[in-house]
Amino acid sequence: MLSVRDLDVRFPAARRGQEVRAVRGVSFDIPEAGRFGLVGESGSGKTVTCMALTRLLAGFPPPIIRGQVRFGDEVEDLLCVSDRRLNHIRRHGIACIFQDPVASLNPYMTVRTQFRELLRLLGAPGDDPCRLLELVRLPDPLQVLDSYPSELSGGMCQRVSIALALAGKPRLLIADEPTTDLDVLTRNAILDLLRDMSERSSMALLLVTHDLGIVGHLCDRVAVMEQGIIVEQGDTEHIFSSPRQPYTRNLLSAVPRLGSGSDAD
Repeated sequence: MLSVRDLDVRFPAARRGQEVRAVRGVSFDIPEAGRFGLVGESGSGKTVTCMALTRLLAGFPPPIIRGQVRFGDEVEDLLCVSDRRLNHIRRHGIACIFQDPVASLNPYMTVRTQFRELLRLLGAPGDDPCRLLELVRLPDPLQVLDSYPSELSGGMCQRVSIALALAGKPRLLIADEPTTDLDVLTRNAILDLLRDMSERSSMALLLVTHDLGIVGHLCDRVAVMEQGIIVEQGDTEHIFSSPRQPYTRNLLSAVPRLGSGSDAD
């Protein structure tokens, strides 16, 4: 489904600054319906990697992206295709959930209008917006559809963003911290929804997170990033049971466990 080889991202030096090499030689594969976790602490290069895959990184001067990214049955390298071709692939193959749900929504449109515009761009009927909002556990979907983003909480905006990403039935969903600001029950419901959609529609998932607990709940394979490099990757169960790198062991030790806290009484 997705094949990434030797991805390298450099941000040119700003005035009196130095070039920043944010991602260095990253390679991984995600099969059809595969669920792949990309984990690491803040600044490790996870989000830059995902933004680079579909050339969503911006800057002046623009970042330098090298490597090879192949998607689905396409023979083209996504890093080399025309903007028009890439927009087609974005609309009909790859969907994204971004870290900041409020910024990803248009503040001047109701949720209903944003669904309508998205489906118009997709040129396909897609899923029913009410049903999608119900799936992401939003109460009173009809009221949400007639609301502006400013009338919703951050957690509600996050769930609307997830529903919008799923509306076009993507073959690959890139989810960058998709459960930020959600309570535990809603978070688990969203993770179960993503797993169910992956299994029912053969949708592949690239999950970006710093939380190995979420990876263990959802992903088949995992890659651990540190300072722009993948230091370890493999089957999730194997990485969790036999981590080779001290960095991975430190991340695993930070995962909360039942009974790990001290008793107050």
